[in-house]
Amino acid sequence: MDGTSRGDGSGTVIYRVCRALLRLGLYGFFRRVHVQGRSRIPDTGPVLFVSNHINAFVDPLLILTNVRRKVTLTAKSTLVKNPLLRVVIWALDTILLHRRGDREEGSDPRENLFALSEAVRRLREGGALFIFPEGVSHSDPGMRRFRTGAARMVADYLDDPTAPELSIVPVGLHFTRKDGWRSEAVALVGEPVGARAWVRGHADGGAGTEDAGVRAVETPLPPVESAAAAGGGGARVDVRALTHEMQGWVEALTINFASAEERDLILRADRLFAYRPGGPPPVDRPEGLDAEARVDRVHKLQGGAHLLRTRDPRRFRSLADRAEALTTEMDRLGVAAFEVGLPMNAARVALFVVREVEVLLVGAPLALWGWLAHLVPLTVTRRLVAALSTDEDHPASNAVFMSVPIFFVWWIVVAALAFLMAGGGWGALLVLSLPLSGAIHLRYRDRAGSVVRRVRTFLFWWRHPDVRERLSADLDAWHEQIRALEPLVTSSPHGA
Repeated sequence: MDGTSRGDGSGTVIYRVCRALLRLGLYGFFRRVHVQGRSRIPDTGPVLFVSNHINAFVDPLLILTNVRRKVTLTAKSTLVKNPLLRVVIWALDTILLHRRGDREEGSDPRENLFALSEAVRRLREGGALFIFPEGVSHSDPGMRRFRTGAARMVADYLDDPTAPELSIVPVGLHFTRKDGWRSEAVALVGEPVGARAWVRGHADGGAGTEDAGVRAVETPLPPVESAAAAGGGGARVDVRALTHEMQGWVEALTINFASAEERDLILRADRLFAYRPGGPPPVDRPEGLDAEARVDRVHKLQGGAHLLRTRDPRRFRSLADRAEALTTEMDRLGVAAFEVGLPMNAARVALFVVREVEVLLVGAPLALWGWLAHLVPLTVTRRLVAALSTDEDHPASNAVFMSVPIFFVWWIVVAALAFLMAGGGWGALLVLSLPLSGAIHLRYRDRAGSVVRRVRTFLFWWRHPDVRERLSADLDAWHEQIRALEPLVTSSPHGA
């Protein structure tokens, strides 16, 4: 439990079982979990994942539960005080890091020398390691400054000239609502960067990065000597330069704001881009969160907003006020921008209703059984999550970790009762139906909710066609104004 590798033959089995159980918990809380750019992750060889940190222990699980290779996690040492997390940390063979700010809770920063040495050892053996250079999970508008621990790890790794090339893989984590049940989670993977290749390209030691504002884990040190980094040429690895660039790689994959005011402004505008005159996608083929496209769109909005605010403040204020008015009105009406373009053809709506009612009727028996069979553990989990979550970062992690043992114990109880009351055959059938019916209930609930919302929106537009026409015209006009700004933004060297 001290963060060292167990080294026993059962380690791989325990890891895989734990990963499978956590995957169930993750897909129970989130409607969709997706790794975008998964093909960029090397299948073999040493890999260091560096990522933003916005949703506690759930963050690394998005990668860990969706790649075949074993991924070593890092976590703050104080988490072992939680009995449930202690078991998970042990099962996943996690490396514990000791933060200076946790000394009062028993953290010993001197242990970090051993922990970082263990991390480098696993990388040199061809392993994959996940680390959060921000050092803490948070809900700030933007990323916090990276600490230098990850870069020092790379420098230590490169001290061995025989070690294979280390791939540094940036990851940007995205949640449609990180504390929301049945929301979406996406890990956006960036292009790998070879550690030795990076050093060869920065042979000057990273001059000019001293004022980058990077905060170090330990007392600031001079660049680390690493003759191996350039094949024995005595090149220096400037940990500050590498830390600064790591942060840039992750920022390119994430959405960050300088203030809450900027966040509200840009996200209001981004919501309006969901409007499409052709209407929303079919409920049986919902469009998942495209993190890469959204990051690109928001970054362009940020650049355009900054440029317009500087060059034409009045025009900027007019567009910002209009975006706020439109999103406020849609919130009041209970509709989204993508629903404004909903086709109002009665025949199509009738066909949609008939089709969906047939689908829902077919799935209703198993979905109902799944709901009844899991009502007790689901209720217990929800109430415990509500009682124990005091921060926006807590609900998802609490739900994932608590649901696994709660549901597992419940299945054992139901299995015992089934075999006692119904005998072997029926008891086995009942037990086998539990996980399947639970999954069907979740999918059924998601789809039924989408159908009800779609029908409600259609009826609302049918009763208030004037409201729909006005909103559609306003959205078209707003989009036209935004498109008119594109030449201004693209022609500026300081644009998005």
